[in-house]
Amino acid sequence: DPPIVSISGPSFGKIGGEATFTSAITDGSGPASYTWTVTRETAQVDTGTSKTLDFTPALSGIYDVELVVVDDAGTDTASVTFTVMTDINDSVFVDDIVWLANEGITRGCNPPTNDQYCPDATVSRGQMAAFLVRFLGLTDIDPTIEFTDTVGNIFEEDILKLATAGVTRGCNADATEYCPNDSVTRGQMAAFLVRALSLTDDGGGDLFEDDDDSIFEGDIDRLATAGITRGCNPPANTNFCPTDTVTRGQMAAFLHRADPLK
Repeated sequence: DPPIVSISGPSFGKIGGEATFTSAITDGSGPASYTWTVTRETAQVDTGTSKTLDFTPALSGIYDVELVVVDDAGTDTASVTFTVMTDINDSVFVDDIVWLANEGITRGCNPPTNDQYCPDATVSRGQMAAFLVRFLGLTDIDPTIEFTDTVGNIFEEDILKLATAGVTRGCNADATEYCPNDSVTRGQMAAFLVRALSLTDDGGGDLFEDDDDSIFEGDIDRLATAGITRGCNPPANTNFCPTDTVTRGQMAAFLHRADPLK
């Protein structure tokens, strides 16, 4: 039988960051030759002739990585897409964003191309639900749970999954609304993550100077004790800024730090 080739490797990367692509062959016969070709906007930018290819992108954009394998039994071709988002390389959170994308937690911010992340844009409560559902792998929906303001919303299913898991309690006193279009504050984000990860240790409490009047102070202390937040005023980091909105870049960092605690 002719060879059947596949490629494994990252789907996203950053300028100047090395990405390694690895081939795997089933069937086939005899020694094989490998021909890798990397193209960007039809221009060839890299080649290789080994079982693996190490590629370091110099520009942002969408790359096509193709491999042709030839052996005594025939030829097969495989290809994958590799994206360097156009708006992340100057962000302090670039490594967190690349991790988030490769984990499948973000799909970008400009569909259908999705070659941007919008790191400085604020996170809405609907978007937060989608991030957390993908991060936690939530699938269940309790049919008895409903919010009056999420019907038809693009994030409706994510919101219901989040509520089923007990991570959200809605946004009004009787828990009938979710407020999907409202921006998420850093204090609210702390509460989401503390519930999602079942964090209990508050490190003794009162870890920041600016959250004493916040209803989320306990959640903030638990988040800091877990190492998920480092404060908002480096290098001192004596403040948390609980009423500031969360950016998409910050969200990537929070989830990256939280990943080992899942």
